[in-house]
Amino acid sequence: KTLGLAGFEDRITYNLSYGEKRLVSLATVWAMHPEILLLDEPTIWLDEGTIEKIVRVLNSNPHLSYIIISHDKSFLKKTTNCMYEMSNGEIKIKKK
Repeated sequence: KTLGLAGFEDRITYNLSYGEKRLVSLATVWAMHPEILLLDEPTIWLDEGTIEKIVRVLNSNPHLSYIIISHDKSFLKKTTNCMYEMSNGEIKIKKK
């Protein structure tokens, strides 16, 4: 329900949009109650509404640690408290 997937249990995965498939994948992992979550470009090709759902899920559990690899700085600012940026082969720490 947090991701707005109520009613998806009766839908065929093949018929889901790309964004819906990404949300189903995230919900599947989220249901396992991981301690650490690794997300690689989680916002690519997603609309703003879907991105906001992911932001809400990530921010709703303060005990969850996650590592996000992303070019979406707006998303990172909403979901992280510390960022590392790689530029010209060097890693730079950027606090929020």
